[in-house]
Amino acid sequence: MISAFYNARAGVLAQEQAMSVIANNLSNVNTSGYKNEKMGFADLLYGNMNMPEGQDDAARAGAGVRPVQVAVSFAQGAMEQTERELDFALTGEGFFAVQNPANGEVRYTRDGSFRKSLQTDGFYLATAEGGLVLNRAGAPIRFADDWPASVGQDRLQIGVYRFANPYGLSKNGDNLYAATDNSRPAAPVAAPEVRQGYLERANVDVAAEMAHVIETQRAFQINARMVSLSDEMEQQLNALRS
Repeated sequence: MISAFYNARAGVLAQEQAMSVIANNLSNVNTSGYKNEKMGFADLLYGNMNMPEGQDDAARAGAGVRPVQVAVSFAQGAMEQTERELDFALTGEGFFAVQNPANGEVRYTRDGSFRKSLQTDGFYLATAEGGLVLNRAGAPIRFADDWPASVGQDRLQIGVYRFANPYGLSKNGDNLYAATDNSRPAAPVAAPEVRQGYLERANVDVAAEMAHVIETQRAFQINARMVSLSDEMEQQLNALRS
């Protein structure tokens, strides 16, 4: 009974985390450049039921599952025309590079909803959170004095960067990603496909996510019921022993 209790408990915790990932997807369905996520699971240890460990045994018992990673889908999102001159969308691979003005750290995003940000030496192209957008040379983009005449895509020279393994990127909040050893360093894209006056919509399939909600709720309920039954059976066994 104890093993059944702990197996079911592991299932409850795993499905709870899976539901959090689904909820995050649904809450970001209108976030530009957001990429859909999915929880991945792995089996916990198996053990022999009838023979000592290290010997072949056809009957083996598992210990439940555990969440191992949140996988990101970098599939292209739909294009939404906004006709706003500081909106930019990427088609194909790549990310915009954004620098934190406070500490100089560089992060990467697919969200091209930019705006003007006043710094000590003039106006710069920035994200809604204040991160400075970098150009093809890796420097912040400063508006010329004749703005808005110089807002054209070619004049701004917005940088687009790619990674050998984008799935190795680390989520950093605010729809940003950080480079890691697994992703390898960022490299500029020679001929990026950037569309001005457009935004890339989130690649979240709402219908599929709602189906995942139902599936995850059912799995959670089954495991929660198993926890309850295991506890009741353990109490009955203890009562019989006394």
